[in-house]
Amino acid sequence: MYVCICNAITDGEIDQAIASGHRSVEQIYLACGVTPQCGTCRDEITDMIQARLQAASLEVQFG
Repeated sequence: MYVCICNAITDGEIDQAIASGHRSVEQIYLACGVTPQCGTCRDEITDMIQARLQAASLEVQFG
């Protein structure tokens, strides 16, 4: 699914960037080789980062 229409960034690309250690929206843009355009996707990317980090934390705690 496309999360950033302006730069054609998919949720899979964002997941890969998060798995590679990128923890901010700006880092995600850089990892995808783009610059922010309209900014509409910022909240969605932030939510994805938080959800992935929370899921990873629960996985570590409860294995």
